[in-house]
Amino acid sequence: MKAAIFDFNRTLWEDGAYLEGALDLLQSLKKKGVKLAVVSAVKEHEVPEREDLIKPIEPLFHSVNIVTGKSKDVFRNVAEDLSVPHSEVIVIGDKVNNEIKYGNQLGMTTIWLKRGKNAQDLPASKEVEPHHTVDSIKQLRELLNKY
Repeated sequence: MKAAIFDFNRTLWEDGAYLEGALDLLQSLKKKGVKLAVVSAVKEHEVPEREDLIKPIEPLFHSVNIVTGKSKDVFRNVAEDLSVPHSEVIVIGDKVNNEIKYGNQLGMTTIWLKRGKNAQDLPASKEVEPHHTVDSIKQLRELLNKY
């Protein structure tokens, strides 16, 4: 693993706070030389607010992407910005029909953080099946330590 693309909302941040262990995980990955990116989808009028939320952790990321909609092209562009082959990128997100799907389509390793309101959205096809599933940041950290 040379790079990791994180979803922001419900993967790193929820209900006004970072998930327990999320900041430590990001700092640890950065220290190991992993290029980090974050992708966050918001409505147009919410962009300034999301920028403010991400600003304190922005130095941890090589690439910060606040978009009005996620797509395969968004994830492709982020990987290109990181200058890392898709096979060396891990995508971490809470939505199988979004981050996981796009990562899979691009040949990236995908990790579903199965928690919160999207935990019930089970993969409906092979295309959206994650390579790995974890229930917490702690489990995510343990898994990423194997890469």
